[in-house]
Amino acid sequence: MSQPVTYKRIMRGGLCLSAVLLVFFAVQTVHPLVNTQAASSESEHGWIGAIPAMAAPPDGAKVYATRCGSCHQMNGAGVTGVFPPLAGSDHVTGDPGTLVRIIMNGMSGPVEVKGYTYNGVMPPWGAALKDDEIAALATYIRSSWGNQASAISAEDVAKVRAATKDRKQPWTAEELKKDENKGIPSAD
Repeated sequence: MSQPVTYKRIMRGGLCLSAVLLVFFAVQTVHPLVNTQAASSESEHGWIGAIPAMAAPPDGAKVYATRCGSCHQMNGAGVTGVFPPLAGSDHVTGDPGTLVRIIMNGMSGPVEVKGYTYNGVMPPWGAALKDDEIAALATYIRSSWGNQASAISAEDVAKVRAATKDRKQPWTAEELKKDENKGIPSAD
């Protein structure tokens, strides 16, 4: 037979439910970081609302895992003869503009990486990813699996995007060797 819930039984359990509820509702009512209504503007208490939450910067590792890892593998080693490695690749650690162009527009045709020739098609990610996501992804690739290359900023990606805005087809290895397709363009 169960006993009725009484104040004495709640207190005996070491937890005062009313105190917990009082604190919970007090925080919900007046604290601007918890109460979204209070955070949106000045509340009835005269407090100024909380600063809006800022979005976290993109995580290059997460972008890589969802967009690149299935082909280039999570360890950046690729699949010999099928998908080129990113670990130790000059296409990754060399000219930063090359990697940004490849990520944005993809790549097709033969390309030699670490002594093997690959002849496939990499999809373009420029339409699916924002500049800061491409920057985070490129920086992650350039600094992972033993790669030690400089970071790429969202501003750098924006410059490449602006300079190549009319390009619709994937890059070829031969095109990326041309001087006009190298580097981060200057802002005009």
